Amino acid sequence: MLIELPLEKYDILYNIKELHLFPIISSVIYIKQKGTIYVDNIESPQIIYIIHKSSFSYLYNSVPINADEFLHFLVSNNKIPQYSHIYKAEKELILSAERNEQINIRIRKRVRMKGMPSENFILPSLPSKFTIKNISDIPLNDFSSFNLSITEKYWDTIDDMKKEGLGWVVYDNTKPVTICYTPSIVNNNCETDILTMPEYRGKGLGLIAGMYLLKSCVEKNINMEWDVFTDNIPSIKIGEKFGFIPYFKYDFLSIFKKNTIL
Repeated sequence: MLIELPLEKYDILYNIKELHLFPIISSVIYIKQKGTIYVDNIESPQIIYIIHKSSFSYLYNSVPINADEFLHFLVSNNKIPQYSHIYKAEKELILSAERNEQINIRIRKRVRMKGMPSENFILPSLPSKFTIKNISDIPLNDFSSFNLSITEKYWDTIDDMKKEGLGWVVYDNTKPVTICYTPSIVNNNCETDILTMPEYRGKGLGLIAGMYLLKSCVEKNINMEWDVFTDNIPSIKIGEKFGFIPYFKYDFLSIFKKNTIL
């Protein structure tokens, strides 16, 4: 059904607007981060499946698609991870996935939020004893404290993230306790992720790190986006405090392949 698109052909996807809704998917198209693209026709694709190395993926079709055939492709292709996720899954695909006995699935709702604050917004103050540093200034070992698997999921190396990405880390004395960073940046659009160590949650450190990242994005004319599950009210409230507003909701389909067809 689908064949792998050679790297030298990726540029034919640049002008398909819908493929650029999610920066992490765009990062594959522009060969900023690793992933694979499958198409129905190499010269003039109408069905396109893009999977990032993090296992996040996107299915685009400008013609009707046979969802059962697509899921068979997904299950039978050993290059597709056993556990993967599809952004903005269409209803027909979800219904087919619910019937498919070769996979287990989970369907959740997510919302994307964005906005661009004034360049003059004021950064919040850190509580006493805490400090904050730009990711370009922190040692390699401090990243490993968060167990984010950044190089397995996103950037090829930490140095790549420090050079091409943006981010801030909050410290309790010398201990890194909160990180807010960009898993990907493409065409002045970025994904955003925040993690605070469990024992430090509830102190507003994630919001503060996020505000520092937001200011960095404003200064560099980068559109920072916030993508969260709709039932994650604390994360939605953080987005609102950034001054962001929802601009679309979508179905997020997670697929676990029970077995691989050879």
